[in-house]
Amino acid sequence: DTGRLMRARIGAYRKLDYAVNASVHLAQAALRKGDLIGYSIFSDEPQAYAEPRKNQLAQMVRDLTPLQPNRFDSDYATAFHQLMRKSSRRTLVVCFTDLSDTQAVQRLLAAAAPLVPRHLPVIVTVSNSEILAASRCIPETEMEVYRTVAATEMWNDYQRTLRVLRSRGILTVSVPADQLSAATINEYLRIKDTARL
Repeated sequence: DTGRLMRARIGAYRKLDYAVNASVHLAQAALRKGDLIGYSIFSDEPQAYAEPRKNQLAQMVRDLTPLQPNRFDSDYATAFHQLMRKSSRRTLVVCFTDLSDTQAVQRLLAAAAPLVPRHLPVIVTVSNSEILAASRCIPETEMEVYRTVAATEMWNDYQRTLRVLRSRGILTVSVPADQLSAATINEYLRIKDTARL
């Protein structure tokens, strides 16, 4: 997902940068396990699509490296519909995106639901550790009370979104940015170990 929500920065890097890095690490892990890898790049319209193959890591890196997030909302429905049309076998679909916008989450839910049960979707997102920290602080001023309440509501909404996704058969990975690659690979390995594909 290269849409507007992936423009947000965490430290020196954007959410999209962390997603690209985790995507490449996941692809390397999958190839080592003997799986095929494919990828789709999209925002408001498809930008690139590569059907699953063994020998395309180099091309994937070339396609992902120059990516820039844009200012448009992502069209999950078109991206997932393209995947369903082109993937005849059961596929692990890992979508690197952001869940901070309520309307975007509703579009994501509507688009991802038809993937189940034929495919196994996993939504991977960077959790906002700043909001979590703000929700846990002990306020001392009226302004801090307001910030803590707002952060708590935002964090609770975010957790509720993850629960709704899971209740629909959609797996999730939600961790701080510096843990994204390792957590995504660990989820992939867990899926492999439990023979869900």
